[in-house]
Amino acid sequence: MAYADGMAYMASCSTHGPGFNKIFAIDTATGTVVWNRTIGPGYVGPVIDGDTIYIGNYSHETDPLNEYIYALNRFTGTLKWKKNIPGGIPESILYNDTHLFFASDKAYCLDKQTGQTVWNYDLGSLSLTKPILKDRAFFTASSQGRMVKLDIKTGQPVWKKTLAAGPWDNSITADGKGRLFLAIAGNNTLNAYDEQTGARLWSFALEARPLSFNAFHNKVVFISDTKGWVYAVHSTSGILKWKTKIGGKTDISSPTLAGGLVFIGTRDGENGSFFALDETTGRILWKYKIGASVTAPPSIADGMLFGVTDNWHMYAFDIGIGEGNWLLHRYDRLNTAFTPRGLIKWQYVKADCKIFEKGHICTITNLYDYTVKKVELKLQTPVNWFDDNGKQIAAKTDCLIIPRIKSLGSKTVFIRN
Repeated sequence: MAYADGMAYMASCSTHGPGFNKIFAIDTATGTVVWNRTIGPGYVGPVIDGDTIYIGNYSHETDPLNEYIYALNRFTGTLKWKKNIPGGIPESILYNDTHLFFASDKAYCLDKQTGQTVWNYDLGSLSLTKPILKDRAFFTASSQGRMVKLDIKTGQPVWKKTLAAGPWDNSITADGKGRLFLAIAGNNTLNAYDEQTGARLWSFALEARPLSFNAFHNKVVFISDTKGWVYAVHSTSGILKWKTKIGGKTDISSPTLAGGLVFIGTRDGENGSFFALDETTGRILWKYKIGASVTAPPSIADGMLFGVTDNWHMYAFDIGIGEGNWLLHRYDRLNTAFTPRGLIKWQYVKADCKIFEKGHICTITNLYDYTVKKVELKLQTPVNWFDDNGKQIAAKTDCLIIPRIKSLGSKTVFIRN
């Protein structure tokens, strides 16, 4: 997700299952969808440059004639321009004052205002590595295992490096001290390279395949693997600082850092959860069970942690202000409570129904730790509704709204055709 002025921008993809193939603009305070626009399938998140959003799509080679980079008005979603990129854009779009840079099976430089190609460079195979733009150079790596440093003015290589294997859904980061960091999914390693020459400085073996971006902070590189391990590795030596097991599987939901904490989600289906780890020790500070897989990195904006899940929900959590202090409780748009230590159990409104005198009797219970308003009960056919005293409260309707139910309170209704 990308953020500006109280708005979050994110895309939904149908490449591996149901999805909208749209980009959404969402009010971060309320979760309200302000606008959306169809752009086709893709993984990459949008980037914001002033009043313009840039985003690309990627069809997994199923529809190359309809793979584009888009320039959209940030406030309305109106199209400014689009350009066909055969092969699609699987990872991030970067920019400077005048140009856009990204990688497909080629590395591209486009004019930011018009979308016209300034140069391209053939990578030999598709790049599924999140690139970086640094010191007038563009760094990326191909899935066949070649990393390059390109001069952003000419598109010509400064150096080319053959890797031990191919990266896939990984990222290049830098420490500002001449080191680049790249996890390689093809051989289960995290690596450091010399920024000036491409020479490998060290390699650290992971327990399993990393399908994760890495994060760098305070001389430490953070990465996760597909067996549910999160690692902190010293950036200068490649020596392990700590590793923590958080779930059965983690991928794509990469480590995100803020206030001394490491945030990450797991791809564990109904056991999928968000975690906060202590950045220094790796100790799990809290676990928040979502009930669905998390396959996108969480992100931080305006003192909140934002995350999305595979069951089409977006969550906003309050992470406090400075030093990881937790000041407030916040509720997502489904009114799910969030606390600093995470919830002990999942909170929801449940309905227990059974057959009763030619109809059904249903007890609706509020398991949240606060009063829930406007509980909506819906059926597929119109029925008659009665309260627990037998008084009819609604006739021939498929929907009944209960104004409020207190925490741990319940309401009983009778349903008859």
